[in-house]
Amino acid sequence: VLAHLAEPVEDLTTLRELLRPDGALLILTVNAASLALKRRLRTWGGFTPNHLLFSSPETLPPLLERAGFGAVVMPPWYGEAQETGASQLPPWAQRRLRSTIDRGNRGNMLRAVAFVDPDGPREWNLEQHVRRLESPRRGW
Repeated sequence: VLAHLAEPVEDLTTLRELLRPDGALLILTVNAASLALKRRLRTWGGFTPNHLLFSSPETLPPLLERAGFGAVVMPPWYGEAQETGASQLPPWAQRRLRSTIDRGNRGNMLRAVAFVDPDGPREWNLEQHVRRLESPRRGW
């Protein structure tokens, strides 16, 4: 849904306000920095009028920060086949793919957990891949 929001800061702010102080928002969206998207840029069918926003590991945190979130966790997404262990790739190719994706979180999808509380990732044992946000809206 994130890619379809005309006013993402306002909509994410509303979602944040609906969460409890220890709440979290799960996000899964196309990764604008993905290797697959860059490889298929001209033939990728996702550039349509209803896609208004493309997020990346560099652009999502400032968006969440403006909406008042305190922290975000963005682990890499390797793809369904690699995530479930059903990949047809040989082990050496899977290791290479994971290593390449890890450098800059370049998987096809961007998954994130946005926390109201900046200490939320620690409470959920998600301290890896954390980015604390300096929200101007904190203290509401």
